[in-house]
Amino acid sequence: MVSKIRKVLFYRLSMNDKQGKIISPKELEAKFDKIIQEYMIKIPNSNRYAISIEKENEIFVIELIKKNNKLAFLKLGIQNASNAVALRNGETLESDEVDIAPNQSLETYTYCLIDFATTIVSYVNTNTSPRISVLKDLFEKCYGKEGFSPSMNIIFAPDAIKEILKKKRVLKIQVDVAVPSDNVLTQYLEVSEGTFDGLGGKSSSTVSFQIKADRGKSLYKEEGKFNKILKELTNKAGSDRIQKIAAWGKDDNETESQMFDLLSYKANVKGKVGRERYDNASEEDQLNMIEIEYESRKEEILGYISIQ
Repeated sequence: MVSKIRKVLFYRLSMNDKQGKIISPKELEAKFDKIIQEYMIKIPNSNRYAISIEKENEIFVIELIKKNNKLAFLKLGIQNASNAVALRNGETLESDEVDIAPNQSLETYTYCLIDFATTIVSYVNTNTSPRISVLKDLFEKCYGKEGFSPSMNIIFAPDAIKEILKKKRVLKIQVDVAVPSDNVLTQYLEVSEGTFDGLGGKSSSTVSFQIKADRGKSLYKEEGKFNKILKELTNKAGSDRIQKIAAWGKDDNETESQMFDLLSYKANVKGKVGRERYDNASEEDQLNMIEIEYESRKEEILGYISIQ
C-alpha cells in the first residue's frame, strides 16, 4: 500500500575547524556563501546556481534555488545512467520514448531547506532521492583540504540518553549501517573496495559497529560523553544510512541487561506532508510546504539541540 504522506526528516549540519571546534552558524553560512560564489556555476537564464559532486561512483547535483532570510532552498539530484525509460499513458498503456541528448542524463531529485540561523536541515525523504549526506560531501569537497570537518548529525532526544544512563552500567552500544561507504569499510573493517562493489546491489547488506565495556565496568555515566560517542559513530557511518541504534544497560540486581532502541525515542524528529498534495504541487508550493512544516517543528527541535 502506497503511503499517503511524504516524510520530512530533520538533521543538524555542522563543521569543525582545524582545531576541532564547531564553527558558529554565522561562519557556516559564510562558508556556504563562498561555495556559491567560488565553486558553483550559474545556471543560464536563471538566478540559480549548481555544483556536481562525484561520490561512490555516483554523480550528485546540488542546485541552489534561492536563499533569503538565512534560509537556503536546495534541489538535490542524483543522475541515473540508464536510458531504458519511457513515458506510458495510464489509460491506453501506450508508451513513448524519452529523447535524451548526449550531454543530458536522467535525474531523480528531492528538496531540502537549510536554516543557517539554527543549522537545522529539513529534507523530504523519497525512495529514489539522493542521501542527505551529500550536503556534508559538498562542504568536504570545498573545505576538507583546509582542515575543516563537516558533519550531518541525527538529533537525539534527551529522554533517550537519560533513560539508558539511569542504569548503573552501560554495557554496549551498537549501530547498524546499511551498505556502508568504501571508506567506512576499508578504514574500520579492512574490507577491500572490490568487495564493496560486490555488495552494492544487495539492499539488505548491513554492517554493525559495537563498543563493549570491560567486564563489570560501564562505558559511560556522563551524558556529554555518551552523546559524543553516539554523534561520532553516526557521523562516521553516515546518519542517513543508520538502520538501528541500540544500547544495553544493567543494574546490579538484574540478571539480564536491558536493550534500549534509541531510534524508538524519536532519535530523528520527523515531520510529514500530504503525499498527493505535495507530489502534484508546483516547485514553489512544495518548498513552501517544507518551510511550513519546519517552522511548525522548529521549537521542538531546538529543545533537543544547543546553538553554538
